[in-house]
This record gives sequence, structure tokens and C-alpha cells, in this order.
Amino acid sequence: MTEFQFQPAEITANVGQPIKLVMKNNGTVLHDFVSTDAMAEVMAEQSAMHDMAEMETAMHAAVEPGQQSTLEFKATQPGTYTFSCTVPGHKEAGMVGKLIVK
Repeated sequence: MTEFQFQPAEITANVGQPIKLVMKNNGTVLHDFVSTDAMAEVMAEQSAMHDMAEMETAMHAAVEPGQQSTLEFKATQPGTYTFSCTVPGHKEAGMVGKLIVK
């Protein structure tokens, strides 16, 4: 994570495959990873805390500058899902990606 991108911006997985995302924030402000449409079972999350304004999310992890967080999950249905940073203005600046589940 940096201002304003995910690297990689595309993640490919198989249904039922355990995924462990280790997200490092190389930027200078808080970033988060949020998917509101992913069909997934979250198994574990180690994340910074921040206000989500009661947003409904399927997956979420926040990362302070210079820190890292982890998110472990299994996709439960095939499809192409979106993820983004929900910090105001970040998604609009292009901080978005795709989770492709086969």
C-alpha cells in the first residue's frame, strides 16, 4: 500500500483456498483494504483500528503508516470482486483492486 495504490492490484485465488494477505503500508497516512462484495469467510484479522462509519464489509483490514496487518480468508464463491481503500478520497484517487476467484 502506498499513496494511492495497492501492489499488486489484482489477487487471484481458488474457491476454498486459504489466503493470507500481509499488507504493508509504505505510505505516510493510514490505508485500509475493504471489500463489500467478496463472498468470503474471514478466518483471522490483525489490523489497526479506525472509524468505518458503520459500513457493511465482507473483509476489512487497516494499516498505519510503516506498519503491516494481516487478513486471512477463504473465498466461498467464484467471481470477480472489488477491494478499495475507504479513507476519504483514496478510492477516488485510484486505490482500488480486484479479487478474482476461480
